[in-house]
Amino acid sequence: MKTARRLETWARQLYDSYAPAIATLIGADQIPDVRIRAARAGSPGWTNGANVGFSASWFAEHPDDVGCCLHEFTHAIMQAPVYESTTAWLTEGIADYVHDSLGFDAS
Repeated sequence: MKTARRLETWARQLYDSYAPAIATLIGADQIPDVRIRAARAGSPGWTNGANVGFSASWFAEHPDDVGCCLHEFTHAIMQAPVYESTTAWLTEGIADYVHDSLGFDAS
């Protein structure tokens, strides 16, 4: 089980390792510095600008869900706009494409 601190450390290591590949896949010119935080519960992951959050309860049950992390990191690197129903399909599709392309596809 990942504690909040361990989850944050693990996610930071993933970001440092995968951010260059994500940026290349989406054609980003820069890799932003992101703030990673773990919450006790909630949806598995979320992004707001350069702030990325993960649910400790989700990762307690899914400790190796790298795909979730890569998905959220993609939103941060692409500096995705605020969620909007008319563009969500594209924003989410790009993030799904990235984690699939990096070998962490989800059913």
